[in-house]
Amino acid sequence: MIKNIFITGEKQIGKSTLINKLIKEMKFQVSGFQTLPYEIENQRMGFYLKGRVETKEYRNGMPISIQTSETNCMPVTETFESLGVEVLRKSLEDSGSIILMDELGRLERMATRFNHQVWQVLDSNKLVLGVLQQVQVPLLEAIKKRQDTLILILNHQNALDVHIKIKEEVERILNNV
Repeated sequence: MIKNIFITGEKQIGKSTLINKLIKEMKFQVSGFQTLPYEIENQRMGFYLKGRVETKEYRNGMPISIQTSETNCMPVTETFESLGVEVLRKSLEDSGSIILMDELGRLERMATRFNHQVWQVLDSNKLVLGVLQQVQVPLLEAIKKRQDTLILILNHQNALDVHIKIKEEVERILNNV
């Protein structure tokens, strides 16, 4: 039975926007995390991890990547291994039934503890909503093969269809809990 739902698609196609719209529209209380860009003097300098659970103030919002050129960035693996693991553990303990993982991709490929914790979340009885980058890394390839996971590919033509499909699946899953 499906209990994990991920959106994938090209960069900047609206994957995170669609997930955030659904969360707001359906008034979900979610735990988990988001990865967000950080800027210095209006220039993107990388991304940070923002947990949606209680963490030590100074830890939440730690960088997960540093932009080294216009097209390259360097991962900060330690953030995944510390803050990322903590956020996912606390999300499993949270009373809510939905865990957000926005997004998973290539930056965390060397973060073994984080990857293990992602797997524990996927194996839990909680509903997972998330975003997968369109990259080939072992964690994402393994997620795509899971029998309990629905992967939807978002493009410019099917945004409404994907929105409706996720909404229907979430309602079905939550009504069976």
